Amino acid sequence: MERESIVRTAVKSDRSAIQDFIDRAAALHRHLDWRSPFDWLGNRNFLISLENNRISGLLICTAEPDEVFWIRIFGTASFSQIESQWEILFGQLFQQLPEQPSPVTLASIAYFDWMKNLLDENGWRVQQEVVQLRWVHNYFNKLEKKWPEELSIRPMTYNDIKTVTEIDQDCFLYIWKQSQDVIRRAFEQSSYTTVAVIENEVVGFQISTSHKSIAHLARLAVLPKFQGQHIGQALVQNMLRHYSRPWIQEITVNTQHDNQVSLSLYAKMGFEPTGERFPIFTYQKS
Repeated sequence: MERESIVRTAVKSDRSAIQDFIDRAAALHRHLDWRSPFDWLGNRNFLISLENNRISGLLICTAEPDEVFWIRIFGTASFSQIESQWEILFGQLFQQLPEQPSPVTLASIAYFDWMKNLLDENGWRVQQEVVQLRWVHNYFNKLEKKWPEELSIRPMTYNDIKTVTEIDQDCFLYIWKQSQDVIRRAFEQSSYTTVAVIENEVVGFQISTSHKSIAHLARLAVLPKFQGQHIGQALVQNMLRHYSRPWIQEITVNTQHDNQVSLSLYAKMGFEPTGERFPIFTYQKS
């Protein structure tokens, strides 16, 4: 007997079934960001595949801001359905992506081998790799203070979010840019956020999180015209001092494998690679 299949946009009444699917999915890729999957309910690119009224596949692929569509979640009820669910869910997604004069960019990080193989076999290409670093050396007393004397670092406030978003937009490549709403969510969910100020102008920021014994530097940026003045170093050093507490056993940061400026800064601050590397795939839909 053939299975009856249907693909449609998820709605709020699907919430319980979606949570049950996420809990039991055999294969589940989940992009780590500042939103839960349910925050995307109501977005037309939150797709579910049903067989006999039971969810067998799930895909969220959304753009925020509008330049790049990231795979937020992709899952299947069984490993044997990975290829078939990918085909039907992305078939529907491609039908409803906006028509544009230039190609639409889709992106995904891949944590698991099955996801790497799936992306590779479907024409996605590795654009970068994300590498994880861990703070292993206490360099507080070895680093020479070189940033401007007039620089001050203070806690971030809601009033800074618009400016911080503009700095973020100026500093990151198109696939890494964040919207103002995402920056607000990051601020609200973080455990320590600061801004760097020179003559009453916010010129840089950092956003970091902590959970139990682990702290993580999630976002760091300095306005291009103020780069090269060790302001990033000041922000990182301030963050490290904040987390230098008995219950924090580890401090980590992720960056791109080819971002030599960031890698040099973090090495100078006492970070070393953990060996964890995750590819970033992109796909151009014309």
